[in-house]
Amino acid sequence: MIKTYRRRHDRTDTNDDFWAELWARQVLSDEYVDGVKWDEYPRVFARHLRGNALVLEAGCGLGKYLVHLQRKGHRVVGVDLDQGALVRAHQYDNSLTLSAADVGCLPFPDAVFDAYVSLGVIEHFEAGFSTILDEARRILKPQGLIFVSVPYLHLLRRLGLPRPSDGLYRRAGSALLDANGPYCTFYQYVFTKEEMVQAIGDAGFVVLETAYSGRLRWFLNLGQVRRWRARLHPSSNGAGMAVRSSAVSAGSRCRVRVRGWLKSLALLGQTVVPGWLSGHTIVVVGRLE
Repeated sequence: MIKTYRRRHDRTDTNDDFWAELWARQVLSDEYVDGVKWDEYPRVFARHLRGNALVLEAGCGLGKYLVHLQRKGHRVVGVDLDQGALVRAHQYDNSLTLSAADVGCLPFPDAVFDAYVSLGVIEHFEAGFSTILDEARRILKPQGLIFVSVPYLHLLRRLGLPRPSDGLYRRAGSALLDANGPYCTFYQYVFTKEEMVQAIGDAGFVVLETAYSGRLRWFLNLGQVRRWRARLHPSSNGAGMAVRSSAVSAGSRCRVRVRGWLKSLALLGQTVVPGWLSGHTIVVVGRLE
């Protein structure tokens, strides 16, 4: 396990501010929600969840996985501390059941849910996540399922290789922390497979499966891809004159091709690239005994 930090804008920049800004920047669209199919998570859900399961997502953000699970015939409930994210999720799909709540103190009675989902959440608690897993166990029915994903300490991370689009987060003790101590704050832990299997087992679950997602993410400089897409999407010139329709059409066709190539790469990566080499996250599935 390693501990990573992010650079703050200033001394008053809190983690709540960070997440609020992150969700506010994200465009909530059909394309964003439908993008879950390029993750490994939907395939993991499909292997274990049966129809009409009552599923809680703890730390649901903008709710894209809630929408996916609901479309698959499950009943879903989402909780998050970010009110702004919940408002936007409800505006996108007003059929979602959402609640502002702390994942370490859930506002639900014991043994009511069939499944508990936590994707990229528990690693952000510097003091640890045992209380969160205790709450997951409490609200699950006997034989209930837990799906937890966290950043994975794959081989490239173990070797200390930087990701092309990275630069914001560093291990403890790095030059970034030494030079900017007051302006750095805890961001997340990154775990080995063995650590997460042990943690889920210690919380009272029998581990059913481990899987990896985002196997090509380490290699893709997503920031550069976005800049390319922006250049391919001109709307007007500096004088405000309309760009010729032929140029717009050419740009649109090129964007479609680039998007198709990236999606093909994502699918190829999930089947060809080994998770131990570059899996961005690891998801552990457990069953309550």
